[in-house]
Order: sequence, then structure tokens, then C-alpha cells
Amino acid sequence: MVRVFAHRGSSRQAVENTLEAFRLARRQAADGVELDTRLSADGVLLVHHDATWSSRLPDAGGHLGRAVSETPAPDRPPSVPTLAEVLDACAGMIVNVELKTDGLVAQGSDELAGVREAAARDLLARALVELLAERGGRDEVLVSSFDAAALDLVAARNPACRLGWLTEDRLEPTVLAQLAGRGHVAVHPHWMVTDAAVVADAHRFGLAVHAWTVDDPATLAHLAALGVDAIITNVPEVALRSLGRSRPG
Repeated sequence: MVRVFAHRGSSRQAVENTLEAFRLARRQAADGVELDTRLSADGVLLVHHDATWSSRLPDAGGHLGRAVSETPAPDRPPSVPTLAEVLDACAGMIVNVELKTDGLVAQGSDELAGVREAAARDLLARALVELLAERGGRDEVLVSSFDAAALDLVAARNPACRLGWLTEDRLEPTVLAQLAGRGHVAVHPHWMVTDAAVVADAHRFGLAVHAWTVDDPATLAHLAALGVDAIITNVPEVALRSLGRSRPG
């Protein structure tokens, strides 16, 4: 069975990355959700895509343009949930947590900028691992990122964390072998670079394939025929229907 992950929740029918979007995805019977998480100024994991507060939020107001990393959690826009709140709302579902590492620290050109960024990346990884531990391991979480260093930090703190590499590039067998060797359990290629050879090679190395982000019914059916393990979509109802998994009535 091809699983359906709701991209930032059911994000065509609700504001992306909000509790409303994630709860709607649950009601629509998505198998899981995919979300973006960033670290606030006071070390709280918040669910938001951009490095700054986005106009896509209905209540961004005076927050617009302010960096998430420079905002204490109590000062965030009201519609932005914490990761803990989303995990509670999605209990029993798979939660694909994408670690966002752009904008971790204020932009600067001094020689310490790289050191500060590395320290902030480590704080992000530590915050995630500690949150999951505090919750007693009851959440079914897959951690993904375009940032290999961030995933390595998560693995170093807890080798049991399930990791998935995000990429827009075609996955060659040598890369897949390296990812499997580093403990990854999945790869998340863009759907346009996902073909039968990529799926077969990934499976040969024990890696699940989660293609993103697909809303077109014909493309959804095509990827399912290739044998992908999950599809990330903005429209979980459409995806489930395209895959013949709509609930009766």
C-alpha cells in the first residue's frame, strides 16, 4: 500500500502548518503528515516553513519579516503551533518532521558566523531528540532534511531516530549506498527525479521512497505504479481517491 502524507497538513483546504490543517488531514484519513520545524529564540520547536514569519499566515501582522530564530515562542503568531502540539494532534499518524536549517542565526560576515551556525544546528538537533525522549517514544516520527549535517547530529544523539534524506537531485546508487550506511531508512526525492530505477535501487539498499510534492491524479497513479512507498501531497483526499483508498460514503 502506498502511504499518503499530507504536505504541511491538508494545505489546500486550510492554512499550511497549522493545527487546523493537520487535524483536517487526520479526518481525511491521511496516513501521516509532513511538516517544517524551526527553533525559536528560546529553544522551542515551532512549526513553520520560512526562516521569517510569512504573509501566508493569517495573523502574521507585525511579525512579518522577523526571523523565527529571533522570536521567543510566546511572541510567535497565534496560528503557529509548537511541534509538541502537532504531535499531540497527530497521535497515531506518521509525522515527517523536516528540520529547517536556513536562517538559524542572523546573517553576518565575521569569522564566527560558521561557528554560530554549527552551534545552532546542534541546538536544533538536540531540541528534537530531547522532545521525542520527553514524550516517551510514543510518536511515530521520521526526521528529514536537505541538511545532511543536521541529520547526522540527530543520529549521533539518538541512533534509533528514523532519518530520510530530502533532495531535488536524482539519486544515484552510490549516494543511496552512503545513505543506507549512515543509518537512513528513507529517501525523499522530488517526484520529477523519481523513476523505476531510482525506486528499485533505493529498495535494494533497504530505503523507502517518499516522493514529493504531488497533487495531480495521473502523476499520483504513475508514482504508485513505480512502487514508491509514500507520496507527499497537498491534497490528501485527492491522493487517496486516486490510489483507490477513499473511504466508503
